[in-house]
Amino acid sequence: MNIIKILDNANKSEVHLARLLILLNIITEKGIKNINGITKLVKLDFFLRYPSYLKRALSYTLSKSAFESISFEYNNIEAHMVRFLYGPWDDKYRLYLNILYAKKLITIHKNGNTININLTDSGVKLSNHFIQDSSFSLIVFRSELLKKYFDKKGAWLKNFIYKYFPEIKYMEYGEVITK
Repeated sequence: MNIIKILDNANKSEVHLARLLILLNIITEKGIKNINGITKLVKLDFFLRYPSYLKRALSYTLSKSAFESISFEYNNIEAHMVRFLYGPWDDKYRLYLNILYAKKLITIHKNGNTININLTDSGVKLSNHFIQDSSFSLIVFRSELLKKYFDKKGAWLKNFIYKYFPEIKYMEYGEVITK
């Protein structure tokens, strides 16, 4: 079975959708918890899509010996993110979330001003297939690091990015992040 074909998107967004499903699976503990806020999802996905930034972020949170044992793949970005109001952003997030919602792979609930995102049973099942697929092993590995060290509130993640990656804070809105 070709798992990517299940997502069948004419815009070739399948890899992004699969990556988001893997991230959601790991962060929500297979759909047990929500991701509270699109900001949190975007900031976690920023580190997932930019291994060089994840490596730098981990250098602030890990001991030197633990940090040196981690190797990363660089320049593996399908599409770059841009600088936006609250840090890194990709204008396709709402499209991706709508596709996943329409395919009944996620649920979306509004709680005040916060959008809560979770996997459905079908989303858990499909994302588990991706997690078992060796072609996604680096995404799984980085998602697990994110769960362990950066499963924080979206505001905390935004502030962390601005504190430790000031170059992003001073970029022009809409400027492409290339590292």
